[in-house]
Parts: sequence; structure tokens; C-alpha cells
Amino acid sequence: MRVEIPDLLGVQKTPYLEFLQKDIPPERRKKSGLEELFQRVFPVESEDGLLSLEYVHYILEDPVESVEECIERRTTYESRLKVKFRLIVKEQDKQTKELRVKSIKEQEIYIGSIPLMTDNGSFIINGIERAIVNQLERCPGVYFSREEDIGLQGPVYSAKIYPARGMWIELHIDNHNLLIMNLGRHKVLLSTFFRALGYDDEKILRMFYDDPSKIKTDALIPTTIARDETKTRDEALKKIYSELRPGYPPIIKEAENYFYSLLFTEEVYDLSEAGRDRINKKLGLNFTERCLREEDIIETTRYLLNLVEKGVGEIDDIDHLGNKRVRVSAEIIGEYVYEGLIRLARFAKEKMVMVDKRKEGNIKPQDMINGRVFMSVVNDFFARNQLSQFLDKINPLAEITHKRRVVAVVREKKRAGFEVRDVHYTHFGRLCPIETPEGANIGLINSLTVYSQIDSLGFVKTPYFKVENGRVTNHIEYLSADKEDECVIAPPDTPIDPKTKLIIPRELTVRTKGGNFEEVPREKIDYIGISPVQILSVSASLIPFLEHDDSNRALMGSNMQRQAVPLIRSESPLVKTGMEKYVIRDSGVVVKAKADGIVSYVDGEKIVVKK
Repeated sequence: MRVEIPDLLGVQKTPYLEFLQKDIPPERRKKSGLEELFQRVFPVESEDGLLSLEYVHYILEDPVESVEECIERRTTYESRLKVKFRLIVKEQDKQTKELRVKSIKEQEIYIGSIPLMTDNGSFIINGIERAIVNQLERCPGVYFSREEDIGLQGPVYSAKIYPARGMWIELHIDNHNLLIMNLGRHKVLLSTFFRALGYDDEKILRMFYDDPSKIKTDALIPTTIARDETKTRDEALKKIYSELRPGYPPIIKEAENYFYSLLFTEEVYDLSEAGRDRINKKLGLNFTERCLREEDIIETTRYLLNLVEKGVGEIDDIDHLGNKRVRVSAEIIGEYVYEGLIRLARFAKEKMVMVDKRKEGNIKPQDMINGRVFMSVVNDFFARNQLSQFLDKINPLAEITHKRRVVAVVREKKRAGFEVRDVHYTHFGRLCPIETPEGANIGLINSLTVYSQIDSLGFVKTPYFKVENGRVTNHIEYLSADKEDECVIAPPDTPIDPKTKLIIPRELTVRTKGGNFEEVPREKIDYIGISPVQILSVSASLIPFLEHDDSNRALMGSNMQRQAVPLIRSESPLVKTGMEKYVIRDSGVVVKAKADGIVSYVDGEKIVVKK
């Protein structure tokens, strides 16, 4: 039951193809990637509403030069981006003051070029081959933590809500037994926040306690309400507004708009799809909006109260791979393209103010757009960003490893503790426990394992065979670290009867939730690993008899294989592991036949294969 090794560069190539949607006609494109970015930024309207610039569709042309020509001429391998814009000019009716459309003009405008990925998963920028490395970051969502505080009455619990874009929110209990809410760096009492949402005291108490008459005197919510100086919704809104924007006059309408736009609109606050998914799972909700909802804050508070007052609920492990997601190269590039489009839209808006509305006959979309503002952001990313790296081309293995690298996002290297760098039990089959640099970056730079895949939300998954009643089926499922915690999984080297596919031992030692080991009868097993190579990266899987090595020496071995200088005439190794052909297959350094057949002719210039 061997499972074929997947394309080792798929992690780079597939997301970028889906991001560009280059060869898909505009009307059939999905609303994702570049298409979604355009739809998010446009239309742009002028202040008076007389001019409106709308996006119609984009076209990516085929590159003018081939990869080889770009390297030779020191140019960038890129595709020209042409966008069709529609400019709508309106005029105001003198009697009714209504706006009516006066003219509509469409025009296709060249706004710049977007670098294309080569078949080997790299980019050619000014004739130099570069790779964009993937990032491992904390997934947006809600996290509950416990700190063992010395001197106080016990552990201190807190809840944090991290968005992909927007203000951080933290709920914690201070020394006076009050529930404090941190909005960014500003503190308000939680009851003030609920009052600003329009809840009165009784409603707040009823939300969190079944019977308000039986509440203990030292309960958190009543203590917080008693300490709260604000009594009405307007007072609460003014208090929050003056806290967030000191020095501004607290006008109630302005305060209300600011408060709602800050957390409850998708323009300012974005949880991202993965973040919304995490919040739904953790709090048992079922929403699709990417901004916050009142229910999110209410349920987070309830969960925190259960932790503090009843000891019910689980705290989150920040190093668990279910709480981390990989930002693939396409997503990182997309962020900079978005930044460029925002600048383009801002330029168009400024230009609309300058345009003479009376001469609308000769206003064209071209006058509103300046491609240079867009291009400077994109070019700057590829040329100067620390994630866009000079491709490590010592040998084919070094190239593949570079493209499959995952870098942990750490604010400061010196402060990254032992926990962030350590091997976590969820790394099994997802990130290699062996291959990482020695020195300051140890554990912060990792490598994806051979079989792992990254799903649409950015979570790393690994494949398992489904097991039913102790028999291994041929059905393969990719599990994320979250899902894996709920299942009982047998190791890949468990002996299996080749004929009946029955697991031979009646009792097995398996890993269960939290990385603990337990003895379990074979009937209770849900999944089994697909191959012993599953836990290793490409580099480590090339070491023969790896299981006999000390892990520190294996680490050095897998790193030093990438530093070997290739031979002019390559030879097959004397002792193989069987992974060599896959490295060469996907490295892009060998000529591959398009289809199988008989080699009928070979010389120094061509090879002919007959089907």
C-alpha cells in the first residue's frame, strides 16, 4: 500500500496559480486571489459622488521573454497586467438635486507587471532567481490563557481576540476582582463595553447567570457593574470614545459611529476566514461574517467566567499546530499587491478632486490611474523584502528545501523562548523534527515533511489510512492537528497482515490527545500513518538507516547534504532510501519526457521519444 510522493513544489506552485487565475477567462474566475483584491478595493468614488471609477476585469498577458532569456538579459520574468476600468460621470439635476448618469467610459489600462513563477517554483527578478519562503504565524481567533501568578489568590485567566487586521481585544481580571477589557492599549471596564452595546445592568446579569438572585457577592460581573461610573448607553459610548481618541470632543453620534466601525465592520476589522473558523469552533458559534459580532464578545466572556468561577473549559496551547497557520508565498505576495491597489485607489481619489467636472467630455479612466504607485510596492517586495530570498542553488536538494521552508514569525529573535523552538507533538507528519539550522535560528526555521499539505485556510495537514474494526482500508484522509486530537492514531510501522489487512497486535501503544501514550485495543483505532517517512522532510528522508542515528548528528547530516557540490557526471548513491528519484523529478534540473514511450534517437541536441 505505497502512497505516491506528491509534487514537492506543489506548496509553492499551486497557490500562486490559483492566486493569479491567469489562463481563466474573466467571466469564469472565482472571487479569490487577485480578482478578490480588485473587487475589495474598487469602486472608488469622488467626495461629491459625481465621479465613480469601477473595476471590470483584468488580463494577464503571456510573458514576452522566456525564463532563459530573462536570466541572460538580467530582466524580470513577468506578465503585463492590463485592467479594464469603467468611469461613470454623473451630474446633479438643478431642480430635484438628484444625481443622474451623464456618461460611461470604459478603457483598458496597463498598470504594471506581476512576476510569474517558473515551473520550478521560483521567481526571476532582474535576472536573479529568488524564492519566497512560507511563514508560520499564530492563527487569528480567540485564545484563553492561564498564568500562575505568585502572591495572588490563584491562577490568573485571560482571553485574547486576535484579528488578521484591526484592534486586539483582551479580557482579564485585575487585582480588585474586576473584569477589564483592553481595546488595543486602552482599558475600559467590561460592563462599560456592554452598556455601549445597549445592554442595561439586569440584562448583563441575566446573560451570564441563570438566576440573578442567587449570585455570590464576590462574583465578577456584579463587582464590575458596581464599580462602573457610567450608567447609560450614551455615557458609556462617550467614555470609550474619550479613552480611544483623547482630545476629540465626545459628540454622541460621532462616538457611536467610531465605536461600531472599529470592531463591527469588515472594512476596519477582519478576522480572516481561518480566524472566524477558529472562533466558531472554540465558542460553539456558527457565523460567516469576518468582522466581530456582539455574540463573539458575549460567548468569550461566558467561557472566561466558566474557567474562573467553575473551572470548566480548556486553555489554549499557543504552540499547537491547530493554532498556527502557514502563510504561503501567494498570500504574502497578495498582501503587497493589495497595498499597491490601495495606493492606486488613493491616487485616483486625489485625482478626482483636481479634475474639472465641466470638461467631462474628455475625462478618461487613464487620467485617474498611475501604474507607478502600484508597481513600486510590488517591485519593492520582490527586491528587498526579507521573505524574498536569493535562491540557494548549491545543488537540487538545496533548491527544493529552500522552497519548502517555513519560518516562524517572531517579534525578536533574542526573546524567542524554548517553547517556540521546541518540537511539538503536533509536528508529527507536518514539520520535520530533524531539519533545522544550528545556532540562533534553531527551531524557528523548519521544513515541511514529505507528505504534508497546506489547506485553503493555511493549516498543515498530513495523510492517514482510515482503520475500521482493526482493518486498514485503502481510504486516505488528510487530518489537521485539531482533528487529529480527537482520534486514536496508530504509528505507521505497525505490523499488518498483508492478506486480510488486519492489524496484527491485539493491543497497541498509541499517541492520544496532549501527546500522551496509551495502550489501546486494535478495534478502537481510527487511523494509521501511511509511511515511516511521513515524519521527515525531504532532506532527512535521504539519509539511509536514519533511525539508527543520534538526532543531533542527523540534523547535521541533513543540513550538510544541501552543501554538497554536484558532480559533473552524476552517479547513483551506493546506499539509497528511494527518495532520490522524487527529489530529482521535482527539482527541475533534469529533462523530463512529456509522455512515456520508446527513446528512438539521442544526440547532443535532442532526444526523440516515440509514443
